[in-house]
Amino acid sequence: MKTVSIALIALTLVTGLVNDSAAAKLSLTAQTRQVLVDPENAKDRRTLVFFELPDELMSPEAFIDFATLNVRASIDGAAAGTIEAYPVTSDWRSGVDVAWDAPWSMPGGDYAAGDRTSRYALKSASGSRDLSIDVTDIVRDWTSGTLENRGIIVKLSDGDLDAQRVECDVSQVDVRLEILYSVGQEKMQRE
Repeated sequence: MKTVSIALIALTLVTGLVNDSAAAKLSLTAQTRQVLVDPENAKDRRTLVFFELPDELMSPEAFIDFATLNVRASIDGAAAGTIEAYPVTSDWRSGVDVAWDAPWSMPGGDYAAGDRTSRYALKSASGSRDLSIDVTDIVRDWTSGTLENRGIIVKLSDGDLDAQRVECDVSQVDVRLEILYSVGQEKMQRE
């Protein structure tokens, strides 16, 4: 953990992310969690999590320096697998029944792939591990209003699923979102 903290401090000093501002850290517990399982392939398990962001992060004076999704996960059936996290794009929390094929336009959940994808490779020999998945871009998009906060979906990579050899399990216990942010500066523009 000291290595990560030192790396974060070095990163912020080198890139100038924190400049004459007050830095703060938030640790949020998932308010809503849901597991989706493909009825035709039980190895395809997806975990949906939602975090209510505090108003202080929505301020024009706040900048998200770094954000991680902390989960406990395991891989079975292969030497390694890749776990991915995406921002959810459909409402799944407003009193609707959530299942593999509902309320989604695509079975298994609607999410934004591409630039906002976060990946973590996990070896099965390590057993169940605590993972910190970088979701900084997702949280920045939520706080800037670029993307509505509808939560995050965590799933096994499609390549691993297609190989039919890997199974991923993400624990529903103590899923957390850790956010390091700065206050007192203008939000930086991302290229």
